[in-house]
Amino acid sequence: MKPLPALFALVLCLALVTGAAASAAETQLAIPINGGNFVGTFTVADFANQDGQVLAQGILSGILQTGAGPVSVVKPIALFATIGQESCQILHLEVGPQDLDLLGLMVHLDGGVLDVTPRSGPGNSLGNLLNC
Repeated sequence: MKPLPALFALVLCLALVTGAAASAAETQLAIPINGGNFVGTFTVADFANQDGQVLAQGILSGILQTGAGPVSVVKPIALFATIGQESCQILHLEVGPQDLDLLGLMVHLDGGVLDVTPRSGPGNSLGNLLNC
């Protein structure tokens, strides 16, 4: 299960770069996750402040493959994160370790780090728009 945090960070980066579905009522970030035995989505609904720390709150949903067969998972989770203050960095996210009880199956996710910085140049629309 150790590759899952790196996969989560990569997928989060791709979701941030390609954008998320937005409506007039609310904006949610849907992050596809494919971590070996689990395929699904973490949908970030909002961010909150808990004791001075940033908390990403959302729904983890998908299919977990077990020895007894596939198990459908829909679980609200919250991940601690920190956002960096560097001048040209868009996002620095440190996700803390999480222990999830998925219908009696204990899943441990190690923490991970995601850094997003703009890169300008031809064909880099978002990088050109967000470059410092």
